[in-house]
Amino acid sequence: MAKTYRITASILLILLVLSNFVAFSDTSANIKLEAKNLTDFESILKNQLEQKNDKITIKYYGKMSSIESMINTILDKDAYLRSTLREVACKYEEYSGKQTYTIVYYTVKYVNTKEEELLASKKIDKILEEIITDDMFTHEKVKAVNDYIVLNGQYDTEMKNYSHYELLFEGKSVCNGYALLAYNMLKKLNIPVLLVPGVANNGEGSIGHVWNLVNIGGYWFNLDTTWNDPIPDRKGIVSYDYFLKTDEIISKSHKADNNLTFPKSTITYDTYLNDFNKTKDTLITSPTTDGINIKIRDGYVDYKKYDKEPVEPSIENNITLVPLRAVFAELGYNVNWDDNTNTATVTSGNKILKIKPNDSFATINGVKKSIDVPAKVVNDRIMVPVRFISEAFGNIVFWDIKNQTVIIY
Repeated sequence: MAKTYRITASILLILLVLSNFVAFSDTSANIKLEAKNLTDFESILKNQLEQKNDKITIKYYGKMSSIESMINTILDKDAYLRSTLREVACKYEEYSGKQTYTIVYYTVKYVNTKEEELLASKKIDKILEEIITDDMFTHEKVKAVNDYIVLNGQYDTEMKNYSHYELLFEGKSVCNGYALLAYNMLKKLNIPVLLVPGVANNGEGSIGHVWNLVNIGGYWFNLDTTWNDPIPDRKGIVSYDYFLKTDEIISKSHKADNNLTFPKSTITYDTYLNDFNKTKDTLITSPTTDGINIKIRDGYVDYKKYDKEPVEPSIENNITLVPLRAVFAELGYNVNWDDNTNTATVTSGNKILKIKPNDSFATINGVKKSIDVPAKVVNDRIMVPVRFISEAFGNIVFWDIKNQTVIIY
């Protein structure tokens, strides 16, 4: 018996064909991928898709009925992977006897080949070298990426091109290519970014669509480079109607896939810029040391603002220790030191974190939390584990190994 059904992946159509063959002889001896349970099967299949393997064979110890919707399950959790697939075909053989198992054969078509992905990555590196400078703040980098894509891309009204590779090398793509290009460019800049599949109303009805969410200074914003590019294409014209918008604004025309959960965008870009402009003078745009730098609120911490002879960050057991006041006062937190109790206190809103030198724990609102590397005092300055304290207050932390920089959003 054959069964056919369709899965809509963003604007891409994935046609999944299941063909059932009842086999009487075991042909599974040479199959290397085996899944003992549903969790194993999902993990193996997802890994194979991420590696862009076009032929995937998995031996599953169970019946096909329990895994035939596994593609949907994976894509409902991974919007980026969803946007890289063009078509999936599936056949399977079920075996019954002393042990029931199913051999599943997937044939996958991607929007890009592995070779095209590599070429696209190299071209993105070259583009970023041309449009991004060291003195740019994060929101300026996002604008540069948006402007490049809009000025150099054209919407494919014939609906033939679906990838960022095609947008880069042929100059045309549908929204999937625009969103993938923005995603990959921003990822290379260490700017948190997501893909948002869903639908959008273009005035003639709702159609499948993909756009981005980007994090600047700890706040999420909607970015739709496709809709910032006029149709028909107008040379040298960039629209900002869909540049860093809140959910309230974007939802007037866009609706994210109900199966996916995304961070909320509630702060307007104007509000962010106003807050940023109040504090940008306390930060600098270039690294300050030859060692480890801390980058927050789109700029680097200037340690000399707090000490003429500052204590620089250090690494112990793969944990970065930073001067408490220099970093967390810049994040807007209230930082105090109590000589009597030998305790540092960091306060933000109704959250209070207390930490002592050499202790293996800190307290957050009175609750003990263990830390991998204790705080310590160096030249009368308390040094603390930057990731532990940052994440305790809801910040996102990245380590840029190339530039030896801790990035805090």
